[in-house]
Amino acid sequence: QQALVEVRILQVLANTGEPGNTRVVRMLDYFVFRKHLCIVFELLSWNMYELLKQNKLRGLKLSLIASLTEQLLNAMDCLR
Repeated sequence: QQALVEVRILQVLANTGEPGNTRVVRMLDYFVFRKHLCIVFELLSWNMYELLKQNKLRGLKLSLIASLTEQLLNAMDCLR
């Protein structure tokens, strides 16, 4: 039931603004497989784990953290 609430929120976010204009990953589709809800997202380049792995699990530069923080705040602004 909670997963369907998340799907509805992602549907609203997917229809908000122009594509590519926000920093929110877009949900493309969803389906149920063996009683599990599966959500299909657009393919992105890097995820946080891959970024940390590339950096040998060490800390990140402050400039990169600032950029990621700005992206996160822009995404949160879409939720208002």
